[in-house]
Formats: sequence, C-alpha cells, structure tokens
Amino acid sequence: MWISDLFQSIFGNQKTQQSKNEAYSSRSIVDERLPINALEPLGYQHFDHALEFWFANRQEDNPPDWSSFQPGKHPSLLPHLILYEKIGDRFATRITGDALAPYLGHKPAGKFLDEITPRDRLDDVVMRLDRALSDGLPNYVEKTRLWKEDSKFYGYNALSMPFDSKDKGLVRVLCVLQFHSTEIDY
Repeated sequence: MWISDLFQSIFGNQKTQQSKNEAYSSRSIVDERLPINALEPLGYQHFDHALEFWFANRQEDNPPDWSSFQPGKHPSLLPHLILYEKIGDRFATRITGDALAPYLGHKPAGKFLDEITPRDRLDDVVMRLDRALSDGLPNYVEKTRLWKEDSKFYGYNALSMPFDSKDKGLVRVLCVLQFHSTEIDY
C-alpha cells in the first residue's frame, strides 16, 4: 500500500506543480506602459480622466504637487482610488475607494501593502509603485486571470501616478484601479 502512496505523492506533486505553473503563466499582461511619457488615451473613462488631470497639473518635468488634487473635483474617480505613501522601503495605504472593497477582502487603509497583498502579487505591485516614483511618471498595466474565486477569474487595470509633496518630497502614488472578472467554464 505504501508504494502506491509514494507513487501518488511523487507524481501527484509533479502534477500539482505543473498546474501551478500553468495557472501562473495564464496571468497575462494584456497592456503595459512603463512609463507614460505623454498624455495618451487608455480607453477607460476613469483612467483617461486621471491622466488628463495629472498631465494638466504637471510641474515642468516634475509630477504634480499633491495639493493640486482636490477630491471634490473628481467624484467619479474617488471610488476607484488607492493612495499609497512610501515610508522607508514600504508602502502604506492611506485611502481606499469604496468600489475596491469587494475585491480587497479587508480594510487596507492604514496598513502596509506587504501586510495586505498576497505574496504572489506583491513584488509586481511594489515594482510599479517604485517605478512611478523613480520615473516621476505614471505607468499602466492591465492583467487578467490573477486569482480565482468560485467560478470566476479576476484581473485588474491599474494606473499609478506619482505626486510630489512640498513637505515630504516624492513619496505618494495615487492609483486608479478597475477590477474585472471572467466566468470559468468547467
């Protein structure tokens, strides 16, 4: 009996690893722009509105100052926003829009990104936030099939925009997010 169990554990684990590799490879990037050097339409209302605002308030070759963002002037964006502030090597989540709550599964405001983001997605998110700060320019990504719940795969579009702060320097990244799902056929 133990030989069949050993056989199953060896070959079962290989199959499990193969399934994990296939699942990871299906997490495709549909569109990626690192960085966005000039105003260009992305084809989504919230993203295009955010980019218009960002480029209209840009200071010569520097990102807009955070004080230029007045939430009351952008009511349609607010439910889709996450504001991150870099503290040391970590990103703290300062504001999270209501439309994102069903996809985040917890209340991230006030927590560090590495405390709330699954490990398999953390490095990519941090890279994009760091890249926005180092380039001083927005970046955009559209990803599909990142995780599965019940009978759906979920992905997202994210626009990361850096902001200067007179008192703290370049430490804030405002992200516009849109989650999407696809049905799984069994």
